[in-house]
Amino acid sequence: MPGRKNKKPKELTVKTAPQKKKRGKEKKLTVSIAAPPVREEEKPSAKPIVLKKPKKVREPKSKPAAVETAVTAETARRREKPVVVTFVCTGNTCRSAMAQYIFRDYLKRRGEENRFEVRSAGLMAETGSDMSDYAYAALREMNISVALHVAQQLTGADIAESDLVVCMTESHRRAIGDSPKVVTLAQITGGADVADPYGKSLDDYRFAAERISNACSQVYEAASRAAK
Repeated sequence: MPGRKNKKPKELTVKTAPQKKKRGKEKKLTVSIAAPPVREEEKPSAKPIVLKKPKKVREPKSKPAAVETAVTAETARRREKPVVVTFVCTGNTCRSAMAQYIFRDYLKRRGEENRFEVRSAGLMAETGSDMSDYAYAALREMNISVALHVAQQLTGADIAESDLVVCMTESHRRAIGDSPKVVTLAQITGGADVADPYGKSLDDYRFAAERISNACSQVYEAASRAAK
């Protein structure tokens, strides 16, 4: 129509209804990817195992059975063998004779008479001689009875078999010779030699007997040490 502008025709827009989403949960797609195998040299090294050193167990020190038996037998043999003590003077009728019986009496009172063997001998003895009358008298006064004494001459066997040889004087010890087992009564007690009472009074015999009696405990200790 005259006087009317021609209008541009409007574009036709077609609207489509939106698609409705399906209700319900959507399944998720899970893809498993296997790990590539690890080669032996690529495996992480394991933590090193530290082994603790076992504690040393101290085993009791024991001797082999054979040695133990031998030691036991030797100990038993020594116990069976008595401790031999030999008293020595010149004639074996006075000092050494009295010492033999005085020391035996001492051991008896200790209850050890079976553990010791007590002897006596002289460097110049007349074998078979009896003890001096005064020696008998001195012992009786000490309540020591002696039935019969027979004088003996000292021999090499006596010394060898003895654990301890007790001399009445230093001159006796020198006459026998140097040996650890040969000592004087004075060395044991720290006193003086026992003087010879032969031909003297009863008091001289009593004095000698008393000196010997007082030394018995020290003689016992010296003999016990010597026997070990």
